[in-house]
Amino acid sequence: MDKRYRHLLRATLAALPLACAAVLSSCAFDDDVAECPDPNAPATVRVSVSAGEPGDLNGTRAGDDIYADEQEFMHTLRLYIVNDNDNGVRRTVLDLSPDLTNNTLAQTGDLTNYETGELTLAPGTYTIYAFANVDGYNGEFGTESGQRAITQMTMTEFLDDCFAIDQQVRDGDLAEYRIYNPAENLDFANDMYIPMSAKKTITVTPNTSDISIGLDRLVSKVKITVPDNQYISTSSTIQFSGYAENVPLLGADGGYGSAELYGDRTTTTAEMPFNQVGQEVSLYVNETPDGDPFTVTLSTGKSGNGDVSAYVAKTQRTDIPRNSIYPLSLTFPNFTPQFEWQSWDAAIGAVPVEVVVKENNYIVKIASGNTFKFTVNGVNGTNSQLQSATWAHGDVTNQITDIQIGNYAIGGAISAGVPAGTLIPLTVTVNWTADYTDATGSTETRNFTRTYNVTIETIDIWDTEYKPYTRGSWCAYRLTPEVLNMFIKR
Repeated sequence: MDKRYRHLLRATLAALPLACAAVLSSCAFDDDVAECPDPNAPATVRVSVSAGEPGDLNGTRAGDDIYADEQEFMHTLRLYIVNDNDNGVRRTVLDLSPDLTNNTLAQTGDLTNYETGELTLAPGTYTIYAFANVDGYNGEFGTESGQRAITQMTMTEFLDDCFAIDQQVRDGDLAEYRIYNPAENLDFANDMYIPMSAKKTITVTPNTSDISIGLDRLVSKVKITVPDNQYISTSSTIQFSGYAENVPLLGADGGYGSAELYGDRTTTTAEMPFNQVGQEVSLYVNETPDGDPFTVTLSTGKSGNGDVSAYVAKTQRTDIPRNSIYPLSLTFPNFTPQFEWQSWDAAIGAVPVEVVVKENNYIVKIASGNTFKFTVNGVNGTNSQLQSATWAHGDVTNQITDIQIGNYAIGGAISAGVPAGTLIPLTVTVNWTADYTDATGSTETRNFTRTYNVTIETIDIWDTEYKPYTRGSWCAYRLTPEVLNMFIKR
């Protein structure tokens, strides 16, 4: 391009903003004002509501699942527009809640987007509220700390009351309303879909045409996988616990809600089948603010000798935002408890006897009539520290007497009449801390809990072996059994 034209074009472009400003400012002094926009003219708008894909706590999607699953979208919808400039009083201007009973996607909770028809709004500031799938849920509002009486009310009653046309919107109650344990009440087969909510403040001008608002699910999804089938069986189950029992309707985002609205963190999911290697199990949990870690319990369904019947671990994460995906992959570091197995022949003065234990199976062989004591003294592992060891048993009334449990140990006496070959199941739940190096090479101290199966197998008293003789103690041993024939004396 010729330099003269280049400089001319640059000067022309630089003058454009000034020229536009002059044209606009001239409207105030022009006799022909019909061509200038009226700042008080109403706007014709459409409102769109979206229940798109959830967020992800790791910043990237979990695997290939970048969208929510089926039936995790809209089934019903309540949509309200509130005028923020009505002489300082907030009132419901429009109730745009649609009837979705004839919408095929909505009937199965699969409606991802909804758009209203055209409507007219005067310029000003508005707040839009949207609630999906909330009908049928129960909750309450008010807080004891705020000296507002706690009032129970269904979501249907509450929203009908809060957003009555031409009535003042009940901001204080909206800020304190919480739903009772929505994750537990989800039941897609009975029209209890995931509750969602949204709140957005907008400014309407004559040029406004489209208004959009995105819904947040009040629950989140935990996705758990296990890579190796040696730790599970056909009857394995998994649970996730320690999350909040309630969820604020509009979220604890500074202006709305507080930790008090979430209630106690004592909620636990139902036991879910977890019996296929590589299987991914999805659990719905309530949004939970920062606090304690969550607990994952894998019950293996294995009750055989030496099997681990349960694995328990605490998460590093201590909060779960709403509308999120939380992936968890279970690993099983190799730790072994340090057991001390002891038994005595009570019949002849508590003589120590050898305890036969099947390696790695915890099958402990003890003669009927003998006393015993099993103790967990520690756990093998890098920098491991034993925290607790709790023993338990079922109904052993006719098998063990004088049971004593405490100080990481269990003790008692095998009843003399118990036949050889009897299996007596016990369990011990061991909790410890130890250094653990994850797949990334990062090492940190973590907490571990596992429940082990220990089985007492009774043997014949003649199969008992005594511990080696040591100086200062008397040597106890058994004589060779003899069969003595008795004859009648003449």
